[in-house]
Amino acid sequence: MKKPYHIVDRKAERAASAVEEFAKANGQMLLPLMELVTQARVAIDEVIDRIGRQTIETILNLSAEEVAGPRTPGKSSGDIRWHGSQKGRISLADRQIKVKRPPSTS
Repeated sequence: MKKPYHIVDRKAERAASAVEEFAKANGQMLLPLMELVTQARVAIDEVIDRIGRQTIETILNLSAEEVAGPRTPGKSSGDIRWHGSQKGRISLADRQIKVKRPPSTS
């Protein structure tokens, strides 16, 4: 088996070998820990996804407010105005995000 190239001192090499030997000898004891790590990774991915989605929606709404001004229900002013909303999709590198309609302010 080819190992990745990195430079370590003898102390770090012995410590890594000890951990590897322990894992091989006591693999069954480490399974519950591995499950916890996997579950934590899934939960963290979900949180990051939701925060990212909310951040993108907020940025889009702020951008629209910069162009058209703040929403003023029942009042029309300026050359550019708010007129309804629409659903859409934003393409990211690895996925597309569906954008919901912004809440009405009436």
